[in-house]
Amino acid sequence: MNQIFKHLGMTVVNGNMDRSFEERPPIGGYSGFDFGEEVRGRVNRLTCLESDFDGSDMIFMINPSDFHQRIAHFAKFRPVCMYLCGQWLETQLDEMAGNINGQVDRKEQPRMWVACYSKVEEEYLRPRVYKELQDRIHHIRFAKKFEDYAPWVLNGGTAPERHHHLFTTCNDFLARASSCYIAQWHQVVNGMNYRLAGRRSEEMGGLGLISFDQLREEMRGCACYLGVPCWPAPLVLNMIEAMMTGAPVAFYENGRGAAHEGIFADATGCCSSDVSGLRAFASRCLNEKGFQEEQVGKSIERAKEFFDFDKQVEKWRVLFGQMEDLWK
Repeated sequence: MNQIFKHLGMTVVNGNMDRSFEERPPIGGYSGFDFGEEVRGRVNRLTCLESDFDGSDMIFMINPSDFHQRIAHFAKFRPVCMYLCGQWLETQLDEMAGNINGQVDRKEQPRMWVACYSKVEEEYLRPRVYKELQDRIHHIRFAKKFEDYAPWVLNGGTAPERHHHLFTTCNDFLARASSCYIAQWHQVVNGMNYRLAGRRSEEMGGLGLISFDQLREEMRGCACYLGVPCWPAPLVLNMIEAMMTGAPVAFYENGRGAAHEGIFADATGCCSSDVSGLRAFASRCLNEKGFQEEQVGKSIERAKEFFDFDKQVEKWRVLFGQMEDLWK
């Protein structure tokens, strides 16, 4: 989000992001990297006053758990954009449909917006969100720059050589255990060459917690990226990052909708809850160079379609422009 705001020339006045500290206008009572404890406490308890938002043109929040309460409360003060990252989307939209009409005056509804990264929620919109809001739901995905993940795609250079191993990264496999489908992961990699990174992964023979630069190098060099989401997330960011490097992707489908996103359409990668299917795909990436190269090309093209920064940032520009028009 910092990169998006910077690209659009926007300033986060009241927030805990880097640009807020660098560019915050001098507003009395604000200090440190965010609101300050007193004001932040009022915001979190939904007891804030309009004066707490002096100097702000709009309110932007990312995936809050009490979605319907916050959007209803903050819309009284400024146009609100809530960015839902998909993990609790079904619950949030249920809450919104069941509660928002009784909490917000009709005249306030045009000041409420929802930006979603996922296409999956479309099946939930009609029965769960009032029609007045349907036209204001924007499908915006994670935005990544190819220059950070696969610079050779832009400069016509040679891609790094891919080695004979699978790669997986997980925040903490041991702690998350069954919620990250560790048993299924073991079944897929059994007997294959693999590398594993993440907190405490050294206890499983892995690399441990590695730097972001090392992570990208691992993604650039693996024959196949084997991804496992943590329940109930339909997708995980490291899968997207792996696809940005061109890595062929085998992804465990946890029933939350990843297979319906369109990312794995046209035989791009393998998204399945069938361990044997994932294992067969990973084996082909390891042992058939032609198939691996074909999948590398498909990953790059799909990443351009779904996650390219310039495409996604234009959607943010349109969304914030519409919100700004509401406030004039």
